[in-house]
Amino acid sequence: MYTGKVRRYPRADLASVVTIDSPEPDGGRLLLNSADIGIGGFRVFATRPLGIGRVLSADLVLNSRVIRTLVKVVHGAKTQSGFSYGMEFLYLEPADQESVKLYVLNNSPTFGKTPNVSMVH
Repeated sequence: MYTGKVRRYPRADLASVVTIDSPEPDGGRLLLNSADIGIGGFRVFATRPLGIGRVLSADLVLNSRVIRTLVKVVHGAKTQSGFSYGMEFLYLEPADQESVKLYVLNNSPTFGKTPNVSMVH
């Protein structure tokens, strides 16, 4: 969906597994699928509301590596099957940032060269 805002960090259409803390007290962890990934964050699909502005603990699985980080829910939209949320990394260790970058580049050889790269919210 185009909102007129250009991303600081483009994302590639890549799927991965993400677990996040439930925004509900004692809600445990939620297992989600990402739809796109970039060095600034990722988008996930969820069946329940997560809450815009919330800060959540997240584990992003890239190949066999698990990247543990904090994310902020910065954008949300209703979909036919639930919700789509944009998550911004609040901090990534330099090695984790490099892992995300390499994952995107190695799994999306046309990253940044085709319209399939999501450039806007």
